[in-house]
Amino acid sequence: MQRFISFLGQILGKNLLVLGLVGLLSLSSVFFGVQQPAAAATVSSHQTNQERTIGNNKSAQQRERSYEEMAKDAKDAVNNPQELDEEYEQDLKAYKQEHRGEGGLVEGAKNLLEKTTNSK
Repeated sequence: MQRFISFLGQILGKNLLVLGLVGLLSLSSVFFGVQQPAAAATVSSHQTNQERTIGNNKSAQQRERSYEEMAKDAKDAVNNPQELDEEYEQDLKAYKQEHRGEGGLVEGAKNLLEKTTNSK
């Protein structure tokens, strides 16, 4: 009987020791998790966050205005496609005037084709 009680005491002692260590470990992780954000929050970081918020509001307003302008331009393009085609033609002419000597892949292919067909 005495052996059984001592054996039971050893088993319960080890289990209680393991449970106690696991409990302390989990309790310590809770405390470390709580202290990190509390230590990081300072007055200067709070002011910096306010400045960022003000900057974000300005950029959001600017994005909203740009979006409204683009939406208006898109509606105008849908309502008047000929005007859009005329703008494209003007831009294409301006581009060709700026890049006269460069030609391009299609122009180069045309020139090469003409050279090969004329030489035969």
